[in-house]
Amino acid sequence: MTTQSQPFSIFENLHPVEVRQMQFVGISRMIKPRTHFTSLEQRYYAMLKSLKVFYVPQYQIGSRYFDAYLPDHNLLIEFDGSFWHKQSLEECKYECQRKNFQVDKLKNRIAEENGHRILRIREDEPITADEMRRILKEAKQWD
Repeated sequence: MTTQSQPFSIFENLHPVEVRQMQFVGISRMIKPRTHFTSLEQRYYAMLKSLKVFYVPQYQIGSRYFDAYLPDHNLLIEFDGSFWHKQSLEECKYECQRKNFQVDKLKNRIAEENGHRILRIREDEPITADEMRRILKEAKQWD
């Protein structure tokens, strides 16, 4: 007696949000470029989850990864640590800061060229859940 095996689904045992992320970006792009998230990223990922906002972490456009993409709002988010991401070239004391400043400008341009808005949340200028709610409400109205 032979038994027919059940087809395997990669979506078995996954949370519905994980399934939606995989379906949105494609399975191959769900392999994260890194497995450790900064404390700043973790804080805001938790906030987005608590607000029940669908987001894709480490979203790739071209050769660049953005910290989060909110497709329902067409919004890319970058979480900028205060040491690594200076707001002007004059503030950069170290080569790594100058490099990151140029990369941040490039990412802003990539976002714009691909029709996305970008929100930069700075470590030294944190936002609350209420402020995030307001920003997301306004982002919905921009469409």
